[in-house]
Formats: sequence, C-alpha cells, structure tokens
Amino acid sequence: MSYTRKGKSSSKFVKKEGLPAVRKQLKNCERMKLLMERWIGLATELSNLRLIKETELMAART
Repeated sequence: MSYTRKGKSSSKFVKKEGLPAVRKQLKNCERMKLLMERWIGLATELSNLRLIKETELMAART
C-alpha cells in the first residue's frame, strides 16, 4: 500500500489476510474526506449568507 501524508510518500506491506481491513479503512477515510469537504462547503455558504443578512440589516438602519 502506498500513500502520501503531509507531502511525504510512504508505503507499507499488507499481508493478504489484512487486505479486507485495510480496504475498509481506506473506504472509511475517503468517505470522511468527502463529508468534511461537504461540511466545509456548507459552513462557508452559511457564513456568506450571514454576512449578506448583516449587511442588509445595516443598510436598512441607515
């Protein structure tokens, strides 16, 4: 198995009997990355909407 972390590549030997567990862990890791990207995207969108609302409220006061 080869992977990159913090800009450094590495590889590890995985015995045949360990492959199912490693594959499951890799699948979980990929799912976590996708969920984190979605979470960050939604948090950014929420922040932008709050800024727009705040700007509109300030404009209405003047």
